[in-house]
Amino acid sequence: GSISEKGGVRIRFVVSDGVHIDTLDLSRSIRRLNSDKVTVPSMRWTPLWSTAELDSNGAAQVLDELSQEEPWIYDNTAFRLFRFVDHDDNIDHPSGKDWLEYSPDNDDYFRFVPGRVFWLKARSVSSTLIGLGAGKSFSYRKSAEFRLPSHEWAHIALPWSNYSVCIGDILDATPNHDLLEFYVWRPVQSGDEEYYLTELIYSSTVEDPGVQNKAYALTSKVRTAYSVFNNNDQKDLTISIPPTPSTMSHHATGLARKSSRAADGWSYKVVAETEDYRLSPIYCGYRKGDKDATMLPSSPSFAPVTAGIYDRKRGNVFGHIVTHSMENGGFSFKLSFANSSQSKQRLRFSLKDNAEIPEGIQAQVLQPGSHKWEVPDEGWISVDLDPGSLQQRTVAIGNESYLSLLQDELLSARVALLGCYPNPSHRIVNLRFRIPLNAQVGTVRFFLYNMQGQVLWQKALSSGLAHGVNNIAWDGRSSSGKVISPGAYILRMNVYGINGDHLGEFKRSIVRVR
Repeated sequence: GSISEKGGVRIRFVVSDGVHIDTLDLSRSIRRLNSDKVTVPSMRWTPLWSTAELDSNGAAQVLDELSQEEPWIYDNTAFRLFRFVDHDDNIDHPSGKDWLEYSPDNDDYFRFVPGRVFWLKARSVSSTLIGLGAGKSFSYRKSAEFRLPSHEWAHIALPWSNYSVCIGDILDATPNHDLLEFYVWRPVQSGDEEYYLTELIYSSTVEDPGVQNKAYALTSKVRTAYSVFNNNDQKDLTISIPPTPSTMSHHATGLARKSSRAADGWSYKVVAETEDYRLSPIYCGYRKGDKDATMLPSSPSFAPVTAGIYDRKRGNVFGHIVTHSMENGGFSFKLSFANSSQSKQRLRFSLKDNAEIPEGIQAQVLQPGSHKWEVPDEGWISVDLDPGSLQQRTVAIGNESYLSLLQDELLSARVALLGCYPNPSHRIVNLRFRIPLNAQVGTVRFFLYNMQGQVLWQKALSSGLAHGVNNIAWDGRSSSGKVISPGAYILRMNVYGINGDHLGEFKRSIVRVR
């Protein structure tokens, strides 16, 4: 048992006659006059949550000490309150995620229920001490539950004060937990500034000892919050956090059953930083499976400089990649770096391997322009990012044969319009074009002209583009849907980079017949 002036009394009374065991839970909650007192620094984001069932849990009642107005009003010139949740009113944010700012119209999204995390920034001259109000401490007799839809995030914290719970116990209490990913928000000091960084702490997909420890304990330490992602394609889940302290967990004591999952995978970790920011690590590796690859999302972030893995087919940036096929001896992908700040940033990155990388497997990075491979384990690779810009680097991981063949392909391939077939044609025409792996292509635009120079049809592609040969079909109609008459026409393909720069123009003639 344990007694806490903040959390109450936790008592488990175990009775045994040597054969049978029975447990009585005698835990009790306590009343608090002002729960969860916390110091809110000036001009710094602070995670905020309650460890009590508050008498009044609305934002106006909980944060009444931050407003000087009567009645209470939300003044975003004095402080700002956000929650990460799917909602129609989400603001644009560097992370591209679902940050929702408080307003009286969405007050129901900002109820301070135990363990639900919000983010607060106060614009006061000095730090401010606040409490969340009167309430009853969250009971040690029940689990905390959080709904987590498919492919969504939940931002959580432990609902008990001075407490810790092992990830393994959360997984044991959560049905269908096989595809959950856990992240921790860590405060990082950079000179006089402080920002929050997310790091992967447990994954059911990534093969790395550093993120497979079920004994990892979530704590209720002030300013330490967590995010959980449900990577299940179809199932909505309810995460259950049991009141099992880590000191009593069989996961922490080493008595937990060992995972039956074979050690049939490995990973590299991409670490990146600027002069001002350390970026969230990225995992890229292999795990035996029955599909091409698993892409895990980029974790939420406050940093204006971000890194991820660009998937051209989906037209999106992800946080991690796990390939499930090494038939050709390796795999390759694009590292993408974005700078949404107003100043130029110099970033450097490296790939760190773990002890389980198979012999003969290595990682290399292709430098643009020179088309030379660099081995990042031997040092850092620099990338210059102008304000509002993107940069990409091709990474290849594999054996010597795969890397050699890939290099030959990259050096020989160029962006090209390969052809139009059938040509002449009276129906559909297939347009074939090539995008080599080392090309930083953002958009491909097609235009069809008549001999008078008028544009009859046009098409822009920015997502769904794959490295290698691509194909789109033109149905013989104009952009307005009218069937184009027989005759000779000119097809033009313009290619633009990820920052909008023009990379090339290609032309072909197309003949339409009856």
